[in-house]
Amino acid sequence: MGRPKKIKRRGQSDHPGVIISKRVYRSGNVGWKARWEDPDTQKTHTVSFEKLKITSAKKRKEWAEDLSDTLADRKAELLAGAPVVEPGDLSKAIKDYFKRKEVESRDSTVKRNKYALSHFTEWCADNGVRMTTDLRPPHLAAFRAWLIAKPKKHAVKGEKRGTWLAGTRKRAPGSVNRDLQGVRNALNDLRRLGELPHLDSDAITDTLRAVRNQTPMPTFLQTADLRKLLEAAEGHDTATYVATRAELKGKGLPGETKRFPAITPFLTTVLLTGMRFGEAEGLTWKEVDLDEGLIVLNPERVKTAMGRRIPLDVSPAVLRIFNALKLQSGGKGRVFGSLTRDSAEAARKRLMGRTFKGPAFTWQQLRRCCGTFITNSNIYPGAGPWLSAKRLGHSVQVAEARYVGALTTIDPEAKSIEDAMGITDLLASVGAKTASTA
Repeated sequence: MGRPKKIKRRGQSDHPGVIISKRVYRSGNVGWKARWEDPDTQKTHTVSFEKLKITSAKKRKEWAEDLSDTLADRKAELLAGAPVVEPGDLSKAIKDYFKRKEVESRDSTVKRNKYALSHFTEWCADNGVRMTTDLRPPHLAAFRAWLIAKPKKHAVKGEKRGTWLAGTRKRAPGSVNRDLQGVRNALNDLRRLGELPHLDSDAITDTLRAVRNQTPMPTFLQTADLRKLLEAAEGHDTATYVATRAELKGKGLPGETKRFPAITPFLTTVLLTGMRFGEAEGLTWKEVDLDEGLIVLNPERVKTAMGRRIPLDVSPAVLRIFNALKLQSGGKGRVFGSLTRDSAEAARKRLMGRTFKGPAFTWQQLRRCCGTFITNSNIYPGAGPWLSAKRLGHSVQVAEARYVGALTTIDPEAKSIEDAMGITDLLASVGAKTASTA
């Protein structure tokens, strides 16, 4: 008799609880799927690796191992007495999340997070993730990869207004990170409410980690460009129509009607105070104390939710502008009246156009100019970075990292921000011009 035939034992799986199966379709294409049982509901779930954009055997194995570990941890929690979590509708949970956020967050924050979550809900719908108990770390990792690869959309000429189509360019890392942050915020909120049993804070942070992004040097306007900008703003504010219909009919002299609302007062205020656009645009007379020479911003109007004081003793041009505007408005309502973001943006584009030939700029750049010139000047000897940070409403570390050493040509005798910027002469009569153009 020969030796008995050795029985071949089936090896233990590297990902117990998760079965990877192969299917060959009639077309000859090969598909791969994963199948597992939910510890909470005992229901079987199946997902296609093609939908998850996982195409290599190595990646399939890693995905299954991560899911297997998650299932094992959850089973251990249930054995230790953790309560069984009933599955909930994921889309409803996200809607409820926004109802809570609308109470405690700014409209702009809610709007930004809704845009971020729209990508997430789109991916979940395409990949069969419909219940809160379906979400697991591998899903989040697959969503992150999908979001990074998602092409940038662009407007199409000739199409209906608001029509956007996907192009060939990838979205900027900053845009991707903003969306990832919004999804992390929402998932952590749901996790704290106990609606995501298979996710913890570490898993959310790790699988939805930010994309590495290059940080360019902050750009700001030098003295020559600032002078050109103020000259363009003066030309903008004094531009008149050749003759209006009323003037041609004898009501007033031709050439007296201003073409555009004045922008110099607002532009100068943003430049010399360092306020964010929204802070300056919504500034009210209740927040301005001309006797003390202070702007006091309340927490609810500040991006960081930390109120701050902006002294005007180092920006006398702003004091002259405010005095002129207060005489006209009687000190009631908003400092800049009917100015809106749309009207300010229209003025900004006109300043940069062929008519007024001003330098390219953004409102954020003007804020950055203020921080750069204060930090590198002797206006506050030995305390420039600290008081610059207090004025602009960010950390001292930001002031030191972005502004210190950016300028070395500032007049050491400068005692005001306009002196440091070299624009004092252009702003000498800004109060009188404000009174005449407003």
